[in-house]
Amino acid sequence: MANTLELNEPFAIISDIHANYGALTAVLRDIEKRGIERIINLGDTIGRGYSPKRCLNQAIEFDANLRGNHDEGVLSQEYAEKAHIVYQFFDDEIEKGTISKVKESWDATRKHLANSSKKEKYLSFLDNLETELTILYDSDNQFTFQLYHASPNLPTQGYIFHDAKAMKILAKHSHKTGHNINLVEALEDMRKKQFARIQHCFVGHTHVPGLLLEGKMFMLPDEIGYQYEISPQEKFIINPGSVGDSRLEKGIPTYITVEGNTVYFHSCSLSSRK
Repeated sequence: MANTLELNEPFAIISDIHANYGALTAVLRDIEKRGIERIINLGDTIGRGYSPKRCLNQAIEFDANLRGNHDEGVLSQEYAEKAHIVYQFFDDEIEKGTISKVKESWDATRKHLANSSKKEKYLSFLDNLETELTILYDSDNQFTFQLYHASPNLPTQGYIFHDAKAMKILAKHSHKTGHNINLVEALEDMRKKQFARIQHCFVGHTHVPGLLLEGKMFMLPDEIGYQYEISPQEKFIINPGSVGDSRLEKGIPTYITVEGNTVYFHSCSLSSRK
């Protein structure tokens, strides 16, 4: 099985570091305090932030890293030029100039890495990032986890939003195309396609932590008591949120740990980096 990792001990899943070394340091300190040594990164290690080299140096030491859209945008000028197509459909912030700022950060990061004495090391790392990972996890039960940066169907670009945001995007798309659709049915159809390929799945990309169960609404960590007991039969998609560009109040970094049969949602103060 390609790009497979076998684990039989607790591990942490982080995502969307976005070259924010201060936030990354805080999260890694918090993970260390919990006695967890294995770390999986779902991607977008760089882009937006100002410390790409320091974050890449750290990421190289993780047990596994996936490719995110920002990693791709820095690595590939061609991808960067086409990125607006994806943003226009999924991201309503496109109208606020988001894409131009994102592309500027990709260009700046690309130049920054190109001028580094470790240029080849960084570019080789980015170029070899996979878009999906399978974890064979042996705890009290044996689980097979599928991991992507964004979604099972579009590993680096798709979005699995919470229900309100998803409905808003579907409505916007319906208005733009002039096609009247039943938003509830459209969302249900979208979810069915997302769950068709997976049983137990972890994704990042939206920067919003939470749990999505098949046939149910997206739930934020506080709605489930910040933990979820894995069931072999129950399909789920879990998002750890973001380390370096959190959508939570005050930009608090978030991540998850998998310990035994339980997924725990964590947030940590940026003061943890001290």
